[in-house]
Amino acid sequence: MPKNAPIQFGKNTIESGVKAVKYLESAWDQEITLPPEHADFTSRISKLEELIQKQDGVDFTTMITTTPVDEWEDTLERELQSSTRSDFIQRNYQKARQTLTEARANTLNSAILYDHVIAQIDAAGAVAAFTEAALTLGDNVNNIQQAIDQAPAAAAEFRSQGRKLWKLHQLLPTSYSVNGTQLTHPAAVYLEVADIEPLIRDMSQQRMAHKGYQYGDDLQYRHGAITMAVENKFTTSTTSQGLTEVAQGKHPDLTLNIATTLEEAQARTRALKTIGKVQRINEKPADASSGHTPAGLSTERHTKGTNKAS
Repeated sequence: MPKNAPIQFGKNTIESGVKAVKYLESAWDQEITLPPEHADFTSRISKLEELIQKQDGVDFTTMITTTPVDEWEDTLERELQSSTRSDFIQRNYQKARQTLTEARANTLNSAILYDHVIAQIDAAGAVAAFTEAALTLGDNVNNIQQAIDQAPAAAAEFRSQGRKLWKLHQLLPTSYSVNGTQLTHPAAVYLEVADIEPLIRDMSQQRMAHKGYQYGDDLQYRHGAITMAVENKFTTSTTSQGLTEVAQGKHPDLTLNIATTLEEAQARTRALKTIGKVQRINEKPADASSGHTPAGLSTERHTKGTNKAS
């Protein structure tokens, strides 16, 4: 890596499920267990395999040639019961196997995995140590050699703690779940956003010289800065840089604070979706004859570079 380049804590590969947990085990240098639900479904699958493999009955020809005649009735009765049981298992095996396999996989793509893993690690401790190291190194975070020369202990701590935090977002579910759980923004794992006033536009106050905006450039700039940081600094290839910049205080409205549950990360995601959006109030319902439904409360988006007079 060039001496002067944004820091990268490792290869920008995407992992999930067991692979994500294995990476974190290495980064955190500790055992990280899978959720107990995963082990339970694994045990059920193993038991199902045992059932399907124990379906060998007595061959009829062998019975009539080797079994005493007076035992045929009892043997047939046992075989009939066994056959009925075997048929039932055979008919339902494939569906049962698929159901158990999908249920086990879901434990690695849901709140179950995120909450279980986060509870096992000292995320707050890692954030504190990472922040201290990043502040100590200053601009040298992007120059490995100078960082080592300046403060070797801080440089080692910076990389070690950064690797711990860097891929925590890979514990997030990768899709919407069947119960409608929202897709979570990766940045929501890491960032706490300061309380910030919403951008309000009063549509009843529109004039030729007044558009009804009830906020100034400073507030609009803050909203835009948050949006740009979230969208540009927490992608697959920029998360290392994003973590570092937030730890060094380069984004005043953002704090590095790991979400301790998926529910918390989802709440942050919902909050992030409101940043940069202008809430229109007192908007007149559209004329029904125009084919439009009443607008009610609507939004528009302003970003840092947007001209507010537009």
